[in-house]
Amino acid sequence: MDPLHGRILIFLRTGNTSREANYKRLVEVGSKIVYVHPMKNWAEPYAWRWVLTDTYDIPAMMESVKEAIQGWSHEERSAISAVLTYDEYGVLPAAILGGALKVPVCPSSPEVVRLTHIKSDFRQWCGQVGLRCPRSKRLFEEKDLDEEALANIGSYPVVVKPSPGAGSSLVTLCQDEKELKEATHHVFQVLRSNPDAHLWCTLGTTLHVLIEEYISGLEADIDCLVQNGELKYAWVSENFETLPPYFVESGGYGPLEEGEVRSALLKLVHQYVAAHGTALNCAMHFEAKYDHSRGEAFVIEVNLRPGAAETHIMNMHGGGVDLCEEYARLACGIPLSLEKHTRGKTTMCKVASINFAPPHAGVMMRSHIPEEVLQDAAYIRHNFYWKPGDRIDIPPVSTKALGWLVARGSDRVEAVANMRRLAAQCLFEIAPSLNCEKNTQ
Repeated sequence: MDPLHGRILIFLRTGNTSREANYKRLVEVGSKIVYVHPMKNWAEPYAWRWVLTDTYDIPAMMESVKEAIQGWSHEERSAISAVLTYDEYGVLPAAILGGALKVPVCPSSPEVVRLTHIKSDFRQWCGQVGLRCPRSKRLFEEKDLDEEALANIGSYPVVVKPSPGAGSSLVTLCQDEKELKEATHHVFQVLRSNPDAHLWCTLGTTLHVLIEEYISGLEADIDCLVQNGELKYAWVSENFETLPPYFVESGGYGPLEEGEVRSALLKLVHQYVAAHGTALNCAMHFEAKYDHSRGEAFVIEVNLRPGAAETHIMNMHGGGVDLCEEYARLACGIPLSLEKHTRGKTTMCKVASINFAPPHAGVMMRSHIPEEVLQDAAYIRHNFYWKPGDRIDIPPVSTKALGWLVARGSDRVEAVANMRRLAAQCLFEIAPSLNCEKNTQ
């Protein structure tokens, strides 16, 4: 019997539909999932129970969970094994709730979570422990972008981003002072009115803006499993060039070949993990860049939860590891079983993905993937997010893709060519319109 069978896993927030395969797998092995989320949604088929409460008000959330658990049987309460999250907004609440329920710490202490997720504090900490990162400056008010601040920023281009923040939301590349001032004004304006701003405030800081040095070169993700401070697994993938100026993700390739770049990126990950001693117990999505001109790797940000979208599938087929099951194991305090999922050198392959960017805003009329694509030997998996009638927005309003597709190949050239060939056959029909309600997932 699978060691996850019969265990109750409490998930803080459901995340979006890109996580569906993960929840399905956990239910298949016999786990019982409890969602702590404001409302019931698409995850209903995988729910054993719900605790309907928002997570931004952590004391109220804790009380709601405590009250719900009191109504369970003794056997059910004894089966609570882990508190996890796939959602960026759920990481801190999960760390706090896990401590209160006395299950294994995941992903780390609340102090480490705050330090990592408040981007400006993370930059300062990196400097203190000798972890290479972009030079940066934080602004608490728009007027802080004065002549002195401009003089200290350095050469353009620079990046403007909210701190805290989630994903690539509001992150903007600025080529000159005019663009910098416009982007800074826009971010402060949105932070005052964005409905998600209260979720960012959960981390316990005043929302502010970070301006930082732009690092050119190769952008990479390193998907990791860290158990009690020991790096057990690290899979390096290359991100394709993002769409400017809002850093819209376009897909990626993995695993990155052995060599100087990969070694430098992995060294950076080892430095980060070592700097925390035994504090980390998590699936980690580590984002970094390698500047070829300087021959150096820089940490961009660290997500103390599994990567989203196609990350799980890329690791399954390109790394031979099921991040979903291993994440649940370490959150339960069970030894990892990487060999259980490793498919062997003969069956693992090179993988390439595409994130479909909407060509314009409007209303989704139809999305279609031909049967020939699904039957193609190079096809691995796809996920289209939107259904007919959903409102589709484009940057800067939203950087969310229409969906993704992953293909395989024997090497980088073949994997990328196969991905592009299959992607070209996918169809999205979006009717321009301004009279449609926004989709809320």
